[in-house]
Amino acid sequence: MEISKVASLSNVAQDSQEKGQRVPKKVLDRDDFMMLFITQLQYQDPMNPIQNNEMAQQLALFNQVDQLFNLNENFEKLVSLEESRADMGMVSLLGQTVTAWAQSGLVEGGKFMGGEVVLEEPASSVIVRILDAEGRPVRTLDLGALPSGEHEISWDGLDERGEPVADGVYQIRVVASDPSGGAVKAKLKTTGRITSVSLSEKGQDLGFNGLETLDLKDVISVFKPTKIKEETP
Repeated sequence: MEISKVASLSNVAQDSQEKGQRVPKKVLDRDDFMMLFITQLQYQDPMNPIQNNEMAQQLALFNQVDQLFNLNENFEKLVSLEESRADMGMVSLLGQTVTAWAQSGLVEGGKFMGGEVVLEEPASSVIVRILDAEGRPVRTLDLGALPSGEHEISWDGLDERGEPVADGVYQIRVVASDPSGGAVKAKLKTTGRITSVSLSEKGQDLGFNGLETLDLKDVISVFKPTKIKEETP
């Protein structure tokens, strides 16, 4: 017989063996435990049957297993409920004004809605660069030397020529350095609006100012919307 034919027959036999091989379950459910209990009763020794106390112990054990399965199912339902509530909380942020760890700010009515530079260490020089949504330079603010902590970005809403900028979204960049010219870690807190909410299996994302994506943990505070008083005739 040719070697190729022998190899082919060997492969066929091996495939048949693999297809016929039983794959054991790694996790047993309540039906499996019941099947084990019934099988044990079916194949017990007629000359030495299971005693009443043993039967009671096994029934008690099965009852405990059943309760554990019920507890696990209820816990999964509770987790699902909490996730649904969290999703609804995320949706309620849509359109809200918030302060968040972000890299963009808003100008409305000719006024900058606000932002802060947060320094972990003192800095001898802090420069804030304001860019439009396309990344074009709008204004550079020199905040000078600042200690560690939070510092307000005082921007009057004017560009380098002293003209009011258009309302909209602006990118903000901070460069902080120490006396030797080394970088000092700086973070930004800005005020803007949640413009979108994305819910998926991977997580939840918040659109901020229509320019960047934030996580819920990036939101620091939410502003309560102000009610407009109607004028009485």
